[in-house]
Amino acid sequence: MIGLTRLNFSSEFLWGGLSYYVLRILMIFPVYQVLLVAYGWLFGQFTFFWEFEKNMLSRLGLAKIIK
Repeated sequence: MIGLTRLNFSSEFLWGGLSYYVLRILMIFPVYQVLLVAYGWLFGQFTFFWEFEKNMLSRLGLAKIIK
C-alpha cells in the first residue's frame, strides 16, 4: 500500500525491527478505530461501538481526543 516493509529498515533487530513494528502499530491503531465505528454504523450498531471506542480510549488515557 505505502511500501512499508521490513526490508526497508536496517537488518539489526534491536533498532530496525523494533522501529518497524512500533511504526506499524502506530499506523494501524487509528485505522482500526475508524473502521470499527464505520462497520458499526454500517450494520446499525453505531451506538454500541461508539461507547466501546470511548471506553477503550479512556482506558488508554486518550479520552481527551473524544471531548
